[in-house]
Amino acid sequence: MPAQLGVQPVSARLDGGFHLSWFVHRQAADLAISKALTSGIAIVSIANAGVSGALGYLAERMASAGLAAIVVNSSPLTVVAPGTTVPCLGTNPLAIGLPRRAAPPLVLDMATSAIAFNQILRLRDAGEPLPGGAAGGGDGQLTTDPAEAIDPVTGRGRILPFGGHRGYGLSVMLELMAAAGVTGRAAADKRGPALLEPADFSGLYLAYRPALTGDPDAALDATERLIAELRDSGARIPGEASRARRERCLADGEVDVDPQALDLLDPIIPP
Repeated sequence: MPAQLGVQPVSARLDGGFHLSWFVHRQAADLAISKALTSGIAIVSIANAGVSGALGYLAERMASAGLAAIVVNSSPLTVVAPGTTVPCLGTNPLAIGLPRRAAPPLVLDMATSAIAFNQILRLRDAGEPLPGGAAGGGDGQLTTDPAEAIDPVTGRGRILPFGGHRGYGLSVMLELMAAAGVTGRAAADKRGPALLEPADFSGLYLAYRPALTGDPDAALDATERLIAELRDSGARIPGEASRARRERCLADGEVDVDPQALDLLDPIIPP
């Protein structure tokens, strides 16, 4: 079990002890839920945990308890500042979950990088180009060649932040909050010989009762009005497409897997 450090009524620091990473991140989310339901607001940090998996699942879990949730995770350094060649940032995902009156929570789940590092590896193996503006090469210029977007010596990516200077600024601040602020590791401290070092997957889990900031019933009504207006205008709602895919998989009892992923898994999965 993760060790709880510095426990306060509204906060805790967890040391995951490098146990099964998905389990320890869920423990952090559940502890934030418990504390927020008791005290109104809670923040829980987690270190030595490994990768969290989809943050949207954890933000949804927290919002399903009637809480507003913000989740931030750090990751290994695979992102460069625009115009540079040395990765100083993680993909630093962010998820926000908000409760709804009679529907599953509204969830935003995004990385602050223009593309996922695993997507670069997949496109490289498939011999396909990167989308424009997603990564840089060894000369600091934009590239659509997946091989150019990976440092041949360290294996680290040269991914760009999303959204130009705005995404870059957001990624810097999340790096400082979720990495430096939790583990004291940032910049060269995270640029060791091992790319996927488990210590570099730290996180913050924040939850609060909506009544702390306003009338929760009015907020729920306003949420539905905005979603209805967006739908009527033809806009997409954050998280709806992935939720629909998940519901189809649950209904069918099957999960679609990319054939190339199956080719990679085939040698290691026994028949």
